[in-house]
Amino acid sequence: MNLERIRHIQTVMAAVAPETVGLNEYLIHDESCGTIACVAGWCCLDPKFNEEGLTLRDNNFPGYQGFGSGFHALMGFFDIGFHEAENLFGARWGSEYDSEIEHLKPTDHERALHRIKRFLEDYDSQPA
Repeated sequence: MNLERIRHIQTVMAAVAPETVGLNEYLIHDESCGTIACVAGWCCLDPKFNEEGLTLRDNNFPGYQGFGSGFHALMGFFDIGFHEAENLFGARWGSEYDSEIEHLKPTDHERALHRIKRFLEDYDSQPA
């Protein structure tokens, strides 16, 4: 697991405007509302991640050399399995952490930040 990259996801998501997060699409460019993206989409637009090889393919799917696109690219870039990728990058209600805050009726931005926080808490609580 590339923990440095996963921790940087917090920085990426904290910097984006809440109204620009939509967990059901990798990336949408809309004339009226600008760019809307999920966690993976915003990571693909991040300059640090771009320098390290994470890209946005022509079909607006994440790409990473040698790992294809979509979840496979995310799994390769962050060095995580499918379950971890689902918890970090899944569509709305796609993460096991979502039920913890569903009663608060979170925005997609709040849901994304919660997922990252909980993922890191779970990792940090594992025995060394």
